[in-house]
Amino acid sequence: MHATYRRIKVKSGKAADVAALIETEYLPLIESSAGYVSYTLVGLGDDEVASLGLFADLASAEEANEKAKAWTADRLGPLVSSPLEVRAGDVLVSHAGPGA
Repeated sequence: MHATYRRIKVKSGKAADVAALIETEYLPLIESSAGYVSYTLVGLGDDEVASLGLFADLASAEEANEKAKAWTADRLGPLVSSPLEVRAGDVLVSHAGPGA
């Protein structure tokens, strides 16, 4: 399994707007991709958000990263105040509790 980590600083008070756009526009874009496993968006405070995407393999993760870069530039530009930081790597440990 492969993971992608993305972090971005948003303009003051815009984290909820960013989350709404991700949920309604970006998630449908990537969840239909082969190899998609899951996606989580976290509010880090101080107008910063980060996401963790899980994919079956490296090729799926790289495809999602390319989609994320293009989509972010196109749709989130007016809402963000920093470039999208993207990191990726192999999942070393993954565990979900009961009912997850």
